[in-house]
Amino acid sequence: MLTLVEPLYFVYVKVVRASHLPVNQATGTCNPYVEVKSGNYKATTKYIQGTLAPIWNQVFAFNKDRLQAKNIEISVRGKVSVTNEIIGSIEVGIGDIPTRLQGDSSMAPQWYGLEDKNGVSGRSGNLMLAIWVGNQVDDAFSLAWHLDAASDLVVSDPNRKPEVYVKATLGNKVLKTKVSKNKGVNPSWNEELMFVVAEPFEDALILSVEDDKGDNMGVVEGPMEKFSSKLRVTIYLDGVYHVFDEPALFSTDLKASSPKLTPGKVGDLELVIAIGVFDNNNLQAGEGWATDRLIGKVIRIRLSTLEFGRIYKYAYPLVALMPDGVKKMGELHFTLRFIYTKGSGDKIYQYTQPMLPKPAYTNPMSVYQIDSLRNQAVRHIAMRLARAEPPLRREVVESMLSGRGPVWSIRRGKANFQRVMECLKFFKTALIWLDDLRQWKNSRTTIVMFAVFSVFVYYSEIIIPSFFAFLFLKALRNYFKRPRDILCLDTNLSQVESVNTLDWQEELDTFPSSAPFEDLRLRYDRLRAIGYRIEETVGDLATQLERFHAMFSWRDRRATLIFTLFCLVAWMVFYLVPFRLLFFLFGTYLMRSPRFRVTLPPIPQNVFRRLPSRDDCLL
Repeated sequence: MLTLVEPLYFVYVKVVRASHLPVNQATGTCNPYVEVKSGNYKATTKYIQGTLAPIWNQVFAFNKDRLQAKNIEISVRGKVSVTNEIIGSIEVGIGDIPTRLQGDSSMAPQWYGLEDKNGVSGRSGNLMLAIWVGNQVDDAFSLAWHLDAASDLVVSDPNRKPEVYVKATLGNKVLKTKVSKNKGVNPSWNEELMFVVAEPFEDALILSVEDDKGDNMGVVEGPMEKFSSKLRVTIYLDGVYHVFDEPALFSTDLKASSPKLTPGKVGDLELVIAIGVFDNNNLQAGEGWATDRLIGKVIRIRLSTLEFGRIYKYAYPLVALMPDGVKKMGELHFTLRFIYTKGSGDKIYQYTQPMLPKPAYTNPMSVYQIDSLRNQAVRHIAMRLARAEPPLRREVVESMLSGRGPVWSIRRGKANFQRVMECLKFFKTALIWLDDLRQWKNSRTTIVMFAVFSVFVYYSEIIIPSFFAFLFLKALRNYFKRPRDILCLDTNLSQVESVNTLDWQEELDTFPSSAPFEDLRLRYDRLRAIGYRIEETVGDLATQLERFHAMFSWRDRRATLIFTLFCLVAWMVFYLVPFRLLFFLFGTYLMRSPRFRVTLPPIPQNVFRRLPSRDDCLL
């Protein structure tokens, strides 16, 4: 049960519907709406066009302590002119309104006869209402339109339409919505702003409505307790997502943020997984600004690569990046063992489960939201650990969480390219082997493989089973070559030997840069050269894709005509000729002897290269 610290009482008026409203004699129609008024407080429902039995289902609320009048006037008006004449009205005394407390049943609406101008009830139709006194716990509180707040924003310049956005501030983090598409004093956004918070909640959430090109909005005129506008928001604390505090590739914890959603444990690990050694430059320096220098960092150890119950004993080298290269700073000796506490069948079951909580897949966040939340999480962790004793500085936390920031590294670029080439080595080897077969470098091997190809064509149903059998045998063969040790730092993969001193200085530079102007110009010119090659590659890819689309666009009428006729012929051939025969003829043509080959480009390539692209339209 919710206990209110300071209960406030409100008069709730729920306008449900009306019936048997009279028709306006001048216009022959009725566009009714309801006006609720008590003293200086007034609000209206939306108007319903062309009906004598409108339905509103709107709730209004008065702060009972602020009411000066003794009655509430409820009028049904017709939106037909500037005066909006009264169709009928009723008046309810505030002292006669029943009180509904927490736990009481909902107040049922009743029909009230509307009084006309002469005070006669029933001639102007009926209005269904529910009126009661309740507090903040009432179900209607969050849905009600509070009459002590105006519906429009107060603008400093009434001659221009404001371009309004909402700014949310939590601590030192500021988020903004887009400028509302509704250029006026009743803007709407329907956007979601997400912050990372952690208990204890120390910062206050501040929302402000501002004008993008004018003075700030929401200016209060008069006493501060009177609102000048109303902002409708939904604020909630969500713990069903996982907030990354380190890159997803290295994340060691993927459960939801709420402790209630924590899954059961699968085992026990007898070690700290990530260990870093730093040189504290501020221990004896008092309140100095010297940064803590990284001595070395142990590579992360994935639990899935460990054998259950096996004891690992290692002496890991502590390696750090310095301006003059990579240096070994010592060794770290440790022992670890991973014990799986669940059954054998549950090991396979764990692999089939999603890594992140369910909302991360049903309502996924964008890449920009994930990156923003991760930066907030790192900042929160750094702020909390900075107040520990002894304190951990921000550079230590960011280093442990791999928070490199927007720093360019030509060494890491080369390393990532090398990783891609290592993964594609199998396909490269297969293409070279296939080209050797086509060139008949070893006639005996070519003849044998052509015979195998002919068998596969004749018995086409064994192609897919043979493929999976090949994968099975390859995996079984690699079992005897499986790695026995934990992955360690690889200096060859890291490309530490292929960079010079200038590259190290660039990688370890601060952001923003603190390097001299000449070094910055040199780096910029090199980035321009690298960017040019990337630009040319992307441009060539775009040209090829646009040529593919041009085959259907008839921009080059002759090329598209050739392609269309080719599709017609191919349609007939593939329909009339068995696929096995076509596949066999294609393989025979592909494996033909070099003496029957022509070194000129094939006809499809000649046609494709003549297709137009939008490259000619670029300035």
